Amino acid sequence: MSEREVGQVKWFSQAKGYGFVQRGNGKPDVFVHFNDFRSRQDAYWIRDGDALEFAVQETQRGPCATDVQVV
Repeated sequence: MSEREVGQVKWFSQAKGYGFVQRGNGKPDVFVHFNDFRSRQDAYWIRDGDALEFAVQETQRGPCATDVQVV
């Protein structure tokens, strides 16, 4: 697993179960899915602008946040 990063929720749709995270290091935004949160509670209550800590995994569709945690 890659090094952990910090960023903030750019947008997240509760209805669709996914969104994007703006990375704090200036790299391109990453996709985040409901299932990638450590805690289901966090995924239910996050809002745009919330701070997150996560790892990034490269996939065929581009970078995705994994092991996501609200900070």
